[in-house]
Amino acid sequence: MEQFVDVQERAVSKETEFIVNEGINRGFCIAITKITNCLFLSAQAKMLYTLIKHEAGANRDVVVSYESLQMQLRWSLSTLMHHINELIDAELVMDRTESKQVDNKRLHLLPLHESKTLRHSEIIYEIVLHCEARHGDVASLMHEYEGSGLYELARRSPERHVKDIAEWFGYYLGQLT
Repeated sequence: MEQFVDVQERAVSKETEFIVNEGINRGFCIAITKITNCLFLSAQAKMLYTLIKHEAGANRDVVVSYESLQMQLRWSLSTLMHHINELIDAELVMDRTESKQVDNKRLHLLPLHESKTLRHSEIIYEIVLHCEARHGDVASLMHEYEGSGLYELARRSPERHVKDIAEWFGYYLGQLT
């Protein structure tokens, strides 16, 4: 039992360090800002995560009602499922629903520091904030980046491609400071 508690405390410590000490969120301890600042999540997925996190409270496991979420968000079931899958793909939640559950979804909130999507976003923030020049249309720059082969590589393993990402953005944004 003590081993389990020790492992759990280390995981919480790593997550807290990631939230407070890295990227755009540096100095703040509100975990939800990691989500709202993520460059690779839709606004709808961010809103859904916020509701799921609120429902979960301090727990990592939560059972959410499709009907309740649909009513709160005014989404169809297919839209709701699309954005739940977006959160699953971003490694922010894990689906633990048993096949016999039809009206509810049992979700497990994963530690934020383990999400490659959040890591990737934080790396880009760090790079962009250290560029001397600025790009006028950041939305089109991000769209172009997401269409690049580098995006697909970095999405799977962001830490391995930091230098490549810096070079890609450095080309468009000017020299890194």
